[in-house]
Amino acid sequence: MIDEVALEEEFARTSLKRSTLRRLAGYYRPHLKKVLLVVLLEAAWVASMLVDPRLIRTAVDGPLRDGDVGGTLAIAGWMTLNVAVRALLTTWELRMGTYVGVQVIDALRRDVFDHIQRLSMRYFDRTKQGRIIARADRDVDTLEHLISWGPIMVTMLSLSLVLGTIVLVASNAALAAWLVAAFPVVWLTTRIFHRLGFPAYRKVRETHSAISTQVAEAVTGVRVVQAFGQEGRELDELEHRQGRYRAAVIRGAKISAAYIPSLSATFHGVMVLILVFGGYAVVSGELTVGGLLEFVLLLGFVLGPVEGLGGLYNESLIAGAAAERIFLLLDTEPEVKDRADAIDPGRLQGHIGFEKVSFAYDPQARNGWQLEDVTFDVAPGQTVALVGHTGAGKTSVINLLARFYEAQHGIVRLDGHDIRDLTLDSLHKQTGIVLQSNFLFAGSVL
Repeated sequence: MIDEVALEEEFARTSLKRSTLRRLAGYYRPHLKKVLLVVLLEAAWVASMLVDPRLIRTAVDGPLRDGDVGGTLAIAGWMTLNVAVRALLTTWELRMGTYVGVQVIDALRRDVFDHIQRLSMRYFDRTKQGRIIARADRDVDTLEHLISWGPIMVTMLSLSLVLGTIVLVASNAALAAWLVAAFPVVWLTTRIFHRLGFPAYRKVRETHSAISTQVAEAVTGVRVVQAFGQEGRELDELEHRQGRYRAAVIRGAKISAAYIPSLSATFHGVMVLILVFGGYAVVSGELTVGGLLEFVLLLGFVLGPVEGLGGLYNESLIAGAAAERIFLLLDTEPEVKDRADAIDPGRLQGHIGFEKVSFAYDPQARNGWQLEDVTFDVAPGQTVALVGHTGAGKTSVINLLARFYEAQHGIVRLDGHDIRDLTLDSLHKQTGIVLQSNFLFAGSVL
């Protein structure tokens, strides 16, 4: 039996793969036109924001300095129009961004759910229910915010940073040099945070999944828990898992709490230097008050996105851990699946044959084979009862006939066909099974 917890522990220590990000981006392809339109609208929004500092500089160095009320009101009018344009752009892009985000999440959740239903029984034997639910539900939910608003935020913050820096350099290259000098510090801080932060967030997801597993098991087996008076034991186990989760969350929070303040401290230091040297330039007549005010506003326009990108990067690490867990599930191949040349045999008559069939749920286990070298034949219409002690292989025969599992040796035949040559869909549509323990799905009888 595979030690699933050990696998997840090992997975939690590996690094984020670019292929994961590419696969996640692939879900945007059906909506590429809308995504591009959202990006263009956001670019127009950013350009509109860059106009405001220039209008303020024009007002301070012109009409306001000269006491020209009419000129000041005219500039205020242009600023009002600019704000109205941004409001309209924001409305459009939020509507389209939300639509794309919902469609992408729906497609991802549908793929995960569909894949889970097609996985072989052996996967469910070795994987605890809570872990599967955590990936299909909570991990997908973790991606929702980043998928819905990620493209908009990346576009806004990146363009603000790039265009703002260009305008700053064009406005006053000497003062802009202080900002450019801070970028290597930001890069180094981000690299350190990535190295420490991503494994921490993976650990958070893994320990949270363990809690889901514990709760799911306790609910499913509540009769056994109560019958044997094990409520206290289950509660202690939950507290142990919650302790690991708390420790993981606290470690992640410590790393995150150090990252954003580090960026803020760097850029506030730049702001202080700009005010000192910019103020000296104003006093010496090398720079106007309006020019300094424009530069400070543009500086905020650049520094805000850098801190915003830091927060977005932090969120992307959390979402990246969830995405890798999802794709780990999607990459799990069903052990039982249609062969490339599988056929639909049409109406089956029900002639069953087992030819030297040997089968084990876990061939490496000490208890060995559930069925060993079994041969029998059942004619169509014949009624057969399998009788034997627990573990004799009665259920295993049915599992092989339904092709929930495949025999390691021998051949199971239906109407002369090797059952592996038939499509699963054609087989299951002609098979009726009454299970020992019934399961009722939610809904009316109708």
